[in-house]
Amino acid sequence: MSRRMFLCLGCLVYVGFALPAAGEAPPSDTTRNEKTADIIVEFHEAKHFTAPDNSDLVVRSGVYRVAAGQGAQLQLSPQDGVNPILITAQTFEHNFDLASPVALIIPRDEDRQHLVLLQPGGKALDAVGSASGVGTRGPIQPIPTDLLAQALSAKVSPSSALRPGGIDLSKTRIPLNLVIQPTAPTSLFQDCGAAQSGGYLDTVYTSQVNTGAPYNPNIDNAPGTPFIRMTAAPRKEFRCAIGAVTVKATAGNWGAGDQLQLRIVSYVYGYGAWVRDRYQQAPASNTPLKFPDVIMATFDMGNDPNQFLQHENVAAKSLSTGYLLGVEVFLNGGVAAKVPCVLKVQPGGAATLDCAPSHPYPPGM
Repeated sequence: MSRRMFLCLGCLVYVGFALPAAGEAPPSDTTRNEKTADIIVEFHEAKHFTAPDNSDLVVRSGVYRVAAGQGAQLQLSPQDGVNPILITAQTFEHNFDLASPVALIIPRDEDRQHLVLLQPGGKALDAVGSASGVGTRGPIQPIPTDLLAQALSAKVSPSSALRPGGIDLSKTRIPLNLVIQPTAPTSLFQDCGAAQSGGYLDTVYTSQVNTGAPYNPNIDNAPGTPFIRMTAAPRKEFRCAIGAVTVKATAGNWGAGDQLQLRIVSYVYGYGAWVRDRYQQAPASNTPLKFPDVIMATFDMGNDPNQFLQHENVAAKSLSTGYLLGVEVFLNGGVAAKVPCVLKVQPGGAATLDCAPSHPYPPGM
């Protein structure tokens, strides 16, 4: 896998029933007496954390119960019954009105992530882990409040009950690991209206690049301005490269009542503009959800059909060097995953799509 960026970077969070913690490192009296949901996390790969003696500690892949340890520590109890593990954390306070404890794993960058345990009453613990082991020791930089709030609010099901001023996480499903799998277009110059079958909502400008020749000199649209290419008249002028995007929940789940929105930022050749298309579907079960027809590039072919082939050749040549494409997924209104891609056309005319977090994002993302 090319290190696609997910919200959780390879981690799964469950909310289960309380189980007695066992091992040589017992939880604090406060944690032991709480009659609330136990928190389970699963690491699909080994993670480096900091031990209480400030040494590097590798937490192997597997399922763990998370609880507060003594002082500024988190306790991870493996489900296989071996002794609990203590990792260094930083204490802080939060202002979320929680009905029960919740653990969140929130990415800080491509390598590091925060393991945060939020408890009712405002107490919290934050430990930083990484896949590489680089930079996990030393002072812990606190996670920004807006990221913490986004990670909580983005996971609330529309059917979840909310307590005044906060989130009732006892009724919240928390899918943290969504995988985006774009598929390259099979044809570069289709009728753009084909995308209407994939849950298409609308299109707006995100950035204007060129306003002079050889681009349309009359275009000067601010971000958010509608870009019309789906009605009958504009569709005669435009052609689109239409691919597909599949979204999987490899950790957590979604189901009836949830809304999955796909946003794609792509380039409009001949206009010198970047636009964002939105698509939306309501998953019926926790199975991969496919957006079958999504626009990955747009070409202004002009008004003369006799010139279409010439425009196609110019557009294909431009795409041979590659251009950026951004794919973003929102679950119930909160961003869940995104990935940048590079779309290229090979000499034989076949399109390829390379998606990796090392690519830059297009304007507007």
